[in-house]
Amino acid sequence: MMHDLLNDAIINIKNRERVGKKQCIVKPVSRLLIDILRIFQKEGYIGEFELEEDGRGNNIKIKLIHRINDCGVIKPRYPITNRRVKSLLGTARGNIQNMFRGATEGIDYKLKILYSHFPMNVKVQGQSVVIENFIGEKHPRKSKILDNVNVEIKQQDITVSGIDKEKVAQTAANMEQATKISNLDPRVFQDGIYIVEKDGKPIE
Repeated sequence: MMHDLLNDAIINIKNRERVGKKQCIVKPVSRLLIDILRIFQKEGYIGEFELEEDGRGNNIKIKLIHRINDCGVIKPRYPITNRRVKSLLGTARGNIQNMFRGATEGIDYKLKILYSHFPMNVKVQGQSVVIENFIGEKHPRKSKILDNVNVEIKQQDITVSGIDKEKVAQTAANMEQATKISNLDPRVFQDGIYIVEKDGKPIE
């Protein structure tokens, strides 16, 4: 039932935004709803909100700033414990924050092209990164670029960017995996494409 009430609250907010209202009142109140509203507020999608007592139970008055295009609730199809709810909420909070930040700021990973034995030629070709002359191989290696992800190559530096963190991360990992060496001594052959920074955080 809690998830249906949450869904009703989110739909109410979305509908009031669509018709240009400046505020929205939702009820009943739950701790989960308040946690989610705090995330919305922190990421700049709603204004201030406050808990009110109207004589018939608590409600929440929310200031709308017309930043929400769409939103919804994902419902589990099986019973879950309170501990599991908290775990899922933490995961959801992280995912929501990543989506909001990705949509407003963008996510980017940085990679480095390294070679010591055979100079590589790395280029974007359609939805693939093509790696030519890797450790002297005659046939080029290819790495898939996921949808809505941009890959920019400048000399030995590669920047992978987009609004979806998972797709950006997977596209970067595809390049690293494409240049993995399995049949040569890695102490001697360190040629490859390596992730050096994940969304502003250097890899040590």
